[in-house]
Parts: sequence; C-alpha cells; structure tokens
Amino acid sequence: MGFVEGFAPLQAPPTRECARATLLFKSLDTIIDELIQLSAFKTVDKKSSKAKSETSKVTEEEVAVRIDSSNSVYTPLGSPTNVLEAQGTEVKRMSRKAFLMSLARLVVIELGGCLKMSYVVIGELLTRFRGSLGLRSRSINLDPQTSEFYINIKAKAYEDLSEKMLTQPHPKLCILLDLLWTFLDESALCDIFEHCIVRECLLFDSVSPDMQFKQQIEGVYVLCGLMQHRETRHHLVKYVFFNKITFDNFLNVKCPDESVLRTVIQKPWWQRPTSVKGETDPIIADKEFNPTTVDDIAVETRYKEDCAKITEAIRPLENIQLEFVLILLDNSDGSNVVPSTRKIFLEKFRRYIMDNCILDMRLFNVSRNSPAISWCCHARLLTAVLTMWNKENPLGNLTGPPHLPPKSFIDGELDFYNVDRLGGVLPFLVRTLR
Repeated sequence: MGFVEGFAPLQAPPTRECARATLLFKSLDTIIDELIQLSAFKTVDKKSSKAKSETSKVTEEEVAVRIDSSNSVYTPLGSPTNVLEAQGTEVKRMSRKAFLMSLARLVVIELGGCLKMSYVVIGELLTRFRGSLGLRSRSINLDPQTSEFYINIKAKAYEDLSEKMLTQPHPKLCILLDLLWTFLDESALCDIFEHCIVRECLLFDSVSPDMQFKQQIEGVYVLCGLMQHRETRHHLVKYVFFNKITFDNFLNVKCPDESVLRTVIQKPWWQRPTSVKGETDPIIADKEFNPTTVDDIAVETRYKEDCAKITEAIRPLENIQLEFVLILLDNSDGSNVVPSTRKIFLEKFRRYIMDNCILDMRLFNVSRNSPAISWCCHARLLTAVLTMWNKENPLGNLTGPPHLPPKSFIDGELDFYNVDRLGGVLPFLVRTLR
C-alpha cells in the first residue's frame, strides 16, 4: 500500500521534533554543567551535614555580569532604547547564576513543546535520565562519576542504594529535574513522568532472556534515581504509583523462559511419596512405596544446588526492589507543611489495600494484580519493615524480635477499616482481652 504524498504514516517517528529536542537538550546540558561548576555542588551525608553547615558554610559569591556593556561577554544586540536607558541610569547588572537560569528558562519552555509527544519523552528525555544515572544509552556521554557509582553499587548487589541515593544525589539529574519543575506546568510534568514510568514498566514486564535480569534491574534503578529528587518522589507516590501503574508491578520477579531454566536445572527432582503412619485410607495405606536409592539422593543434591544458583541470581533484583521500597518509606523529607514520603505512601497504600484486597474478598472481584505480584510485594514490604525495625526500633527494645504489642489490637490504636475477623469478631476480642 502506497503512502499519500505530503503525509507521513502514523507509526513514523517524529524526526523533526526529536532533532529539535536533541539540540535543546545539548544546550540545556551545557547550562547545567555551568550551574554545577558555579554552585560547587557538594554531597554531604546526614551525620556531617549539620557540622559542616555550621563550621564551613561558604556563601556563594555572585559574580556580576554586565548586560548592556561593551565589556561583557554576553552582550546582546544594541538598541536605541537600551542606550537611552543606560545614559540616565546605572548600567544594569545580573548575577551569573541568574543569567544562566534565564537561559535555562528559555530552553525548558521551548523543550516543553517537544515533550508533549510521548515518543520524544521516551526517546530523548528518558534516555538522558538513564545516562545521568550511569546507564549506557545511545548518543549520551556518561559522566565518569555517575558511571563509577553505578559500577560500585552493582558490585555490592545494590545494598544500601536507598541511603546513598537520598544522601548523595546525582547533581546533574537533580538540577535537570529542578529546572523542569521550575519552568514547566505540573500537568505537563504529570504526563511526562507517566510516560516514563509506563515505559519502564513495559520493559520490566518483559521476560528476561537470561538469569541476569539486567533489564528489570535497570528499570528499578531508574525509578530509584528519579526518586532521589524530593518533588519528583512525592509526585510519583501521589499521582503515578497508585494510578495506572501501581508500584507493586516493579516488585515482581517474573520467571524466565523454560529454555533458560533448562540451562540452570539439569534434571528436575520430585520427592517420592512416603508411607504415613496410622493412615486409614486404604488407597494410600495399601500402596507400596519404592525406597529412596543412591541415584535419587544424587539427583536431589544436584537439584537443590541448581535451585541455590537461581536464588543467588535473583538476589540483586530482590535487593534493588527492597531499596526501592525503602525510598518509598523515607521519613526524613517531611516538614510541618509538607508530609514525608512515608506518610503519603502509607495513606495511598491503605486505600489500595482497601480497594484491591478487602473489597475484592467481599465482592468476589478479581484483583488487578496476580497472586504472584501480591506475594512478591508482601515479601518486600515485610523485609523493608524488618530493616527499618533494626534501624528505628519504635518500641525501644534492642533485643526483642519485631512484633506488635497485643494491646494494640484492642485499645483503639489500630484502624482495621471495618475488618472484623481478627481471630474472632472484634467486639468479642475486646470483651475477652480487655
């Protein structure tokens, strides 16, 4: 089928908009590099931030840039109006940072028109997000520091990623997000971030071609990178992770294809049925069971070793999923006006449990997610609670295991959201245990 002259097919990429976005991003990258050098961005950990702020706090020196002067590097074209104004008043000055922010505003506003297309968001903006986090992307020059950070954290199986992301954010990515939040409308940013998360979710849901789970790990790593920025983190929790794409979609571990499993598990093994003492069922009691042989023991040993290899292979993915949940449960970014990420997440999660679990059981509805995703989600949440328990220890008991005091179930401290079955009808429990 031929094409109509003067018209492009619907599936054709918007080359003009992509080329325009590429040029604008190159200009914005240059401005961001100048802002980083100007502000002397330094990462400070939580423990030493207060001491450094009191002892070695250095006020940034604003360097004046002469706008309407022949001695200025940034001299615009002269106009009669500027000349008349300059004769009667003092020559106007602008700090270098303010000048760079003015340029960034012009670039970002022009860029906002290109980012209305999802193709440009995925092909250009998301690619730069990944490159700013140290992931290799096409036509993106990796920053040596971020690339080294990713290599080191990958070698440690992504342990303590959440703490490092929150205390040592990547400056280039954070400044880029700051500029987008400053000069673009929130509604436009909502669509932009939704396109990014949907794309990462589609890549995450694909079946891994091997036992490395590279695509899934990188997808969760990109989410953690975006969530190191507070405004972006709050926005994702409020409007994205409980909307079209729920956060538990990124907590699943999808099994690879059978061909991949065959390369790991050489021979499957099933435990032989054994006789049960005192069995009254004649079908089972009269059945003769073959005794376990030496070959069976060897197959069992090899099978368990192969299963241990699978457990070790998915450990980095489980670790980075845990770090993702820990970022969602961050409680250090709140104030008297703005709630913390943990508070926002828990309010959304309670509503999510009410809609997808409790109401589903009552109305016999099918949950939006499969049982496998729910099991993985609960496992990560329980592991995250255990990790935070060891750090925060809400009961002040350093030796006791994590638990809820029994009185919490009857003293009105917990809200059960109209669920009465807690080992018995709630009024009966209150009368009995009080």
